[in-house]
Amino acid sequence: MKIETLFDLKIATFDSRAPVKEIIQAEKNDLVHVIKVVQPDKTQINELCQIGYFLKPTMVGYYLSIPQRQDGETVDVAFERYYEQFTSKSGKKRKNRFKKIISIIEDEIKHQNISIVENDENVIGEFLELYVREMDAKERGQKHLLTQIQNSGLSPFEFMKKTGRTGIYLRQGKDIVAGVIIQKLFNVYSISFLAIDSQFRKTYHNYNVGFFLLREVIKKSMEKGHSRLLHGVDTNLYGHHLSIGLMLAKKRYGFLPHPIRETELMKITQFSVFKFPIFFYNLNAERKLESTLIVRQDMLENRAASDGLLKLFKELTESLNLYIYDNGQLLCKSTNGFS
Repeated sequence: MKIETLFDLKIATFDSRAPVKEIIQAEKNDLVHVIKVVQPDKTQINELCQIGYFLKPTMVGYYLSIPQRQDGETVDVAFERYYEQFTSKSGKKRKNRFKKIISIIEDEIKHQNISIVENDENVIGEFLELYVREMDAKERGQKHLLTQIQNSGLSPFEFMKKTGRTGIYLRQGKDIVAGVIIQKLFNVYSISFLAIDSQFRKTYHNYNVGFFLLREVIKKSMEKGHSRLLHGVDTNLYGHHLSIGLMLAKKRYGFLPHPIRETELMKITQFSVFKFPIFFYNLNAERKLESTLIVRQDMLENRAASDGLLKLFKELTESLNLYIYDNGQLLCKSTNGFS
């Protein structure tokens, strides 16, 4: 057994050689919040899934299908097909908000209040200052970009070039107020890092300024003839160091989840360090991707509030498993989240 620590979260990690009895014994360790078995064998899966363990992908990637340009078509015209996915009532409202922020930012650019900037040696340093400031403001912000640059021993600009990364930034006055870092991975771009100045975000809060940056990345992908866009890879557990909002934002933009890397068995044994709701993708007996949502009992007591909460997670996968945490017990409410 190996103990991993992530902020205040402690994870007891086993491999496929660990006896099932030893894994179960670790549940009694008061210092551990999560039990994890990496690349479990059939015996571990069969026995542990019967006593509250979930089989799940270790990592989850998010992909978006990119509209393809037809002969003689401009990128802007082709981009309009991106909006065709938003057909529901809420989707149409989201589309209108997205189009509104595009209109607002483009008007600001027209009047030279905002400008779009791409990579140079100075701007990446300015973006890093923004990125660090915004990560430090989060309760459990992780400065992966800064760590990677420091570990490389390169200057920020040299690191970007060597790793196939580039950036798209917004400048307002003298300041970089938003930016996205993307990386070229074979025939696809991957959105690696995003940072938006808190005050700048508040100015356009109702319209989601991040979508303007996403549109620029989608257009860049279209110009290269890419068929997909990757929105990063997440550790498959939301509600601690990764917020539910991160995953839901990707959903709102139309990105779909895909399992990445190996599988693992997981059981949360202590919930004190988590913020509800807790969410992760699991695999059913046929190894098909499902969603699991864990909520507190009080979150479902108001019908309107509970319906609104569950609606956020609808259609992430075909099946949503809903569990209720109440008085130290995890109870299965439903296998589709809406019964």
